Amino acid sequence: MAKSHYKGVYLNKTNGMYYYATRVKTSTGDFKSVKSKSIYKNAILCYADLQKLKSTIFDEPLDVKESSSKTKKPLIKNNIINSTSNNNYNSSSLYCLGSELLSIYNKTKRANTYIGKKQALNIIYNYFGKDKVISDINSNDIIDFIAYLTSKNLTITDKVISTLKQLIDRAFYSSYITQQQFGAFKLDLATFNASSIVNHNKREKTFYTLEEYQKLQNVIDNDFDKLIFDVLFYGGFRISEFLAIQFKDLDAENHAIKINKQLNTTHDGFAPVKNKNGNRTTIINKAVFNHLYDYCTKNGLLENDIIFDVSRQNIARKVGIYAKLANIPYLNVHGFRHSCCSYLFQVYIKNNMVPNFQFIASQLGDSVAMVQATYSHLYESENEKMQDLI
Repeated sequence: MAKSHYKGVYLNKTNGMYYYATRVKTSTGDFKSVKSKSIYKNAILCYADLQKLKSTIFDEPLDVKESSSKTKKPLIKNNIINSTSNNNYNSSSLYCLGSELLSIYNKTKRANTYIGKKQALNIIYNYFGKDKVISDINSNDIIDFIAYLTSKNLTITDKVISTLKQLIDRAFYSSYITQQQFGAFKLDLATFNASSIVNHNKREKTFYTLEEYQKLQNVIDNDFDKLIFDVLFYGGFRISEFLAIQFKDLDAENHAIKINKQLNTTHDGFAPVKNKNGNRTTIINKAVFNHLYDYCTKNGLLENDIIFDVSRQNIARKVGIYAKLANIPYLNVHGFRHSCCSYLFQVYIKNNMVPNFQFIASQLGDSVAMVQATYSHLYESENEKMQDLI
């Protein structure tokens, strides 16, 4: 058993799943222990269910470590976690969902991250209204909001979008929106990623072409750093997946890497992958795989050893150094995922083949719909380049 940052939520280290455990005072005045099974993929989902239990069945729950002799004020039904002084809002309103999110960031993140999240929430509140119930928002509202943000050219636009995604996640886990709404919202927000990639006014480049990436590799003289960027570029992994790769995940027979977990930076250890498509075996460039496998064996790595024991910030710093040496634009770490997709499109085009979106989706651990919504413009861009060369 290991504590999480959410009161009453614990990590089962055996299977990597979360569960809640607490003591509650029932309406009859008795105390009862309540514990769920270890079935939750992440702590937020587990915490959301615990709060629903607290607000609908029992009075005031007590943490398992608190004495049953303590008395507390009864919990008002349907009140939210860490409720604010203003109780005029529906618990599924943007304001209440944002208050829950802020309370978590206030406890677990740095002060400047908390302030940035608060600024992003204020932009969302000002546009939709604090009392807007999230189930009353539709796809057109999301698309209009993205257009509004784009027109304002705000420096924290990405943070606002990521915050809205978090609110939608919390609403879904708390059963405030349906699976259909959740999927539609996610797809709508994915269009922002696509539009931001082709926005040439952005300060940061969002993907490297193969030619640009080769320039980057040519200035790297450190074997380990070469491996980092090769695996990111040719594998297209999410950074949390990349940092969780262990020696035992290498599939030598198929020159591939098995992805079935991600590094949990909030809690020490691993967490399940982002979605059901995330569990996959990604084939990478054969030369890159052989280099990676040789590195692991020469350095005596054991099966459970993490191969890339570095931080995301360290990788970002390395990109900055090498990009400057190569005289190419800086690329954020997630941009290597976009670069991989662009590279796959290049391979198809150069071989006069129509891109297989199903294969690309399986490589990246996304759905076909998400790949088409987020990356299809890359195919169009590469196609136009090739036509100019013919």
